[in-house]
Amino acid sequence: MKYRCKSLPLTKLIPTNRGFMKPLCNYCQTLDCENDIEIKKISLLGINMEIKLLVKKDDAYMVIDCEGFINESKSKSNNK
Repeated sequence: MKYRCKSLPLTKLIPTNRGFMKPLCNYCQTLDCENDIEIKKISLLGINMEIKLLVKKDDAYMVIDCEGFINESKSKSNNK
């Protein structure tokens, strides 16, 4: 299923007290997501990492809100 989501260009990083905000897709456990999410390798302030990004044409976006988001803790509590 294609879920509606809000995204930001990867060039607009959001600093938090724990470092920079990571995309919501990194923590999502939704099994039926058909959005164009790809694992991309990026370098953030010299630190290499793999994150899940929404890809539209040749641009990558960081998902910050999604109607289909299920986080890890919710999926673990449903399995009990």
